[in-house]
Amino acid sequence: AKSLRMRALLLVASAAVAVALNFLVWWGSYRPVTVELSTADPPRSISFAPFHRGQSPLVQVFPTPAEIESDLKAMSGRVRAVRTYTSLEGMEVVPRLAGKYNLKVTHSAWLGTRPVINAQEISALIDAANRHPETVERVIVGNEVLLRKDLTQRDLINYIRTVRSAVKQPVSYADVWERWIENPGLADEVDFVTVHILPYWEDHPVGVALARQHIADVYEIVKARFPNKPILIGETGWP
Repeated sequence: AKSLRMRALLLVASAAVAVALNFLVWWGSYRPVTVELSTADPPRSISFAPFHRGQSPLVQVFPTPAEIESDLKAMSGRVRAVRTYTSLEGMEVVPRLAGKYNLKVTHSAWLGTRPVINAQEISALIDAANRHPETVERVIVGNEVLLRKDLTQRDLINYIRTVRSAVKQPVSYADVWERWIENPGLADEVDFVTVHILPYWEDHPVGVALARQHIADVYEIVKARFPNKPILIGETGWP
């Protein structure tokens, strides 16, 4: 009995040590690190998904117009522009309100597996772009659709062509940079190429010390692959 108790205590102690070591490794690898800003200038644009506590597309609770206006007002003078991800779900008011606070908008349609919703997104995007041409300076049709495998390239191209024929603003599609390299024909369908370069989430992740150089290197790769298209970095940063 004494031997069994000793063995049990050793197992508990070993487990405790393992948990402590695991915590130390995790903490050491993922603890927040302060990095200096590379410029004093305000950001040219930021991604704008203004969800407040308790709001999410997953629960179908979306920001109110008043909450969206409050956020846009807070950003006025601090950023030049915002990028949306959907033309529905309460974001219909963004082009009008952004103009009120001297913010430009890269407006988007969220595309997925449901054709009815996709059609509504496309219709709302076209309407917003044509109704607020002084604020909506470019549009994006779909976000990481190929990465999620929600649509085929052909279906995506059809949506892009529909929007491109109906608005005056430059039109693009947004995805991680690897998907652009794998689907070069997409560049023929857009006015500019929108890439996401996220070192932490890459297929082969890059550490924070090399993240900035990685972004610059990937930009040059994409630029070389599509020399006749403007390149927009649609997402970047570090969690």
